[in-house]
Amino acid sequence: MTTANAPLTSDSTGPRWPVRVDRLLRQLPWICGALSVAIGALTLFGWFLGRPEWTSVLPGLPPMESNSALMAVAAGVSLVLLAPMDASRARTVSGRILAGATLLFAILPLVEHALRVDMSIDRLLSHGETPFHSPPGRPSPQTAAAFGLIGATLLTLNVTMRREFRPAQLLAVLAALVPLISVLAYLFGTAELYGPQAVYPFIGMGIPTAGALLALSAGALAARAGEGPLSVLIRPDSGGLASRQLFAWLLFLAAATGGIEAGARFGFYAAPIGSAGVVLLGVVGGTVFVLRVAHTLSRMDRAAQSALQARDDLMGVVAHDLRNPLSVIVMQAEYLRMLPAPKDTEADESADAISRSAMRMNRLIQDLLDVSRIEAGSLSLRCTESDTAQLLATAVDSQQPLASAGQIDLVTDIAAPLPKILADQDRLMQVFENLIGNAIKFTDPGGRITVGARPQAGDVLFWVSDTGAGMRQEDLPRVFDRFWRAQEGAKHGAGLGLPIAKGVVEAHGGRIWVESALSSGTTFSFTIPAVGSPPPATRS
Repeated sequence: MTTANAPLTSDSTGPRWPVRVDRLLRQLPWICGALSVAIGALTLFGWFLGRPEWTSVLPGLPPMESNSALMAVAAGVSLVLLAPMDASRARTVSGRILAGATLLFAILPLVEHALRVDMSIDRLLSHGETPFHSPPGRPSPQTAAAFGLIGATLLTLNVTMRREFRPAQLLAVLAALVPLISVLAYLFGTAELYGPQAVYPFIGMGIPTAGALLALSAGALAARAGEGPLSVLIRPDSGGLASRQLFAWLLFLAAATGGIEAGARFGFYAAPIGSAGVVLLGVVGGTVFVLRVAHTLSRMDRAAQSALQARDDLMGVVAHDLRNPLSVIVMQAEYLRMLPAPKDTEADESADAISRSAMRMNRLIQDLLDVSRIEAGSLSLRCTESDTAQLLATAVDSQQPLASAGQIDLVTDIAAPLPKILADQDRLMQVFENLIGNAIKFTDPGGRITVGARPQAGDVLFWVSDTGAGMRQEDLPRVFDRFWRAQEGAKHGAGLGLPIAKGVVEAHGGRIWVESALSSGTTFSFTIPAVGSPPPATRS
């Protein structure tokens, strides 16, 4: 199975874009962190040496305050230390200390601005006067807020919440919006958005400050771009292709728009001509972008259709040319046991082994066909009103001999009363068989498996919980991928049971998820709509 970080071979649908983007994203945190450190260090030297031109791009524009420069240096070093996924404990602790210091130095100025007090932290590095901020050295409110978001981003860089939500990515985007507004204000001459105002004169953001904040935000996003929503940029599928081309187009459009506007501001042509150029660029460039993406996606669609047709042809061969010989093998094994010959224990055992192997092969073929139907959206259901408690008891009873053979305690936890569900009983039994069977495989003798159900907001919530070895957090997003297995071992199957369970549950209009941790067991949960709840939008 192709993963987001797997190298791609060159082909007509988009040669090695994901590989190049992945490499760039791996290097970007280091580059952005170093850029932030360089900007901050240059500004600090400017304050210490009395060189105001080092603190601002042009005379008359807001400078980068000394405390802001210190935060830029601390956050830049923190980003470099925390960027690697396998960073050592010493690096991680050092990086978090610097991130925490950045957050603290950002919160204190916000308190000073809000309460109109001086905590004597503003003149730690600067003793001069500035026409923009007072006291000198104090970051403006928007600068302090942005650096506070950067500090929080770095502190939560490795935090993952439910459904793969990474708060650091949201915080980094919010942090980037503040300096981006100032950059656009500089570009379009809107001084109210980057300089002091009559209402509150101590606001504004210098161009060096905006540059450092944008670099830190970009580096933090790139540091974990392989996970969460941003992982689409390195996926080798149509979504990844479209997002990469859109991202490249947006970067080009931003640079071109900035160039056109700068030309108008420096008097190379009139402002209306520049505005017309921006509109023309957007229309022509947008059309070219849409046509290019559409053409590439059309080629990928044709390739996908060819692959689907080849798969369907192969499934037809599997269903017909393999199942028929297997049926003959099973019948012949039964015939051997029925021969009126002297009782031969070894022959009977051989016949049983042949029969079991043939049945396992037949089950694997059926699983392949089910996966194919699920992916094609053609899985058929014969839904009837079912007694939930009775269905659950039947599922547990069917697996009880296997659990007893493994010296595992298989128990139920059923809330009464349970509403009826509208379900295909055979398919739902298939889900329980896969989930309970997996739990038995990965639970040691003496362990416990609990199968439970309770009503929940128009659904019935089912779960299968075990006391087994559990799974690593990085493996959880892949457990429902077909043919994927957490570890190699003799007890593992073909990796089709969980994808089939997911497809069956979703075909019923429910959802399925997993919670696990190493040495803490695993819990698979899924919902099925109760009778009387709204039907699923689609059901094959």
